Amino acid sequence: MAIPTTMSDLSVTAASNSPSGSESPTNGDDFLRATQAILRTTNAKGIDIASATTTNIGAATGEFVDVTGTTTITGLGTIAAGIVRTVRFTGILTLTHNGTSLILPGAANISTVNGDVAMFRSLGSGNWVCVNYIRASGVSLGAQFTDSTFRVIGSSDATKKIAFEADDNISTNNTRTLKSQNKDGTIATIKDQIQQITASISANALTVTVNISALAFRSTGLSSGAVGEEPINSAISMTVSSGSTLGTISGVTSRIAVLAIYAATFEVAVVNIAGGNDLTETGFISTTAEGGAGGADSANVVYSATARSNLPYRVMGYIESTQATAGTWATGLSVIQGAGGQAFTAHSSIGYGQTYQDVTGSRAVATTYYNTTFKPIHVHARVITTTAAAVVITLTVNGVALLSDSITTASAFVHIQGIVPPGQSYALTVSTGTGTLSTWIELRT
Repeated sequence: MAIPTTMSDLSVTAASNSPSGSESPTNGDDFLRATQAILRTTNAKGIDIASATTTNIGAATGEFVDVTGTTTITGLGTIAAGIVRTVRFTGILTLTHNGTSLILPGAANISTVNGDVAMFRSLGSGNWVCVNYIRASGVSLGAQFTDSTFRVIGSSDATKKIAFEADDNISTNNTRTLKSQNKDGTIATIKDQIQQITASISANALTVTVNISALAFRSTGLSSGAVGEEPINSAISMTVSSGSTLGTISGVTSRIAVLAIYAATFEVAVVNIAGGNDLTETGFISTTAEGGAGGADSANVVYSATARSNLPYRVMGYIESTQATAGTWATGLSVIQGAGGQAFTAHSSIGYGQTYQDVTGSRAVATTYYNTTFKPIHVHARVITTTAAAVVITLTVNGVALLSDSITTASAFVHIQGIVPPGQSYALTVSTGTGTLSTWIELRT
């Protein structure tokens, strides 16, 4: 009878194993020595094996073996089904998942570090399954990353998705995206303070997109200070049709605020800041459906794909553009800016980053100008009368007569001033008598 040389040569039925009591003493000695060799192989450390595309741990001289080197491993050699090998890695390499020949936890590649230990069981015919993987830190790979959708996925050079915290043992030469798990089990990106928005122009229409994010927003009840948190798990967009102006003026630079409104899920909305809407995120917003060509022409109306009422919202950023013909979105956008923290609000405050400037040389009476600085500006004009007849001087902002003064003395100075909100028009008129512009000062960027 042949001498057993591997564990699989033995039977789980005691009576089926040799010797049976009839062999010669010499044969009995051979069986005892074979048994001792098998015990040695299954309970002692074998000779180190250098990593290779196929790292033949099946041929290891011990059940426990060190694998050295950094070569990517795609196979582990061939041995009888059921054989177990415990492997300690001494370098950084990649174990490549294969659903048949090298089955790894989470169906994902594993990047090893010095000291990681894995237990592999042969399935026969050169196929292996990793039944346990312990990081050098002592944390089980399976315990930390239980799910390939929410945890580490991809090859060694692919984007990694990591839940809750990044494992220090994962090599740092790969790109990762840090994710958080939402209460419904979905994953949303933990973004930096600045939100990511995109915008594009095509076929004379404007499309605005809010990208993957996770947003906190105020409660849907004003009497509650609770905060809601929901993900944007895929990019969301809305389109402003060709022919819809959003209240912009031909040839004048406009700024369009991009909002995320919460209606069970997040949707995109846009509004021209020249309309003076409150965008402090402290209340609710109602929107009007964009409505197609010519259906979104007001500066003070918030537009979305579907009309919504009294929703919490977040300001995601803004875009700036100058279109030769309002409503014909043909010229590329000059600015696309994501919002973040309170910087957007603070930088829009009057006086922040502004100085008083003498703009007399570029201003004239009875001419309409627009505040394209996108901050409130302060206008201070001085007119000198040229006749003794009653002279009426008026500052008009966005069509509203803001301030008017009258004087009946020749060669007298009249001062008039006011604040012009972002994006709005302003003009100085002199009527009834005659007067000459003396100085025009503005607090502006």
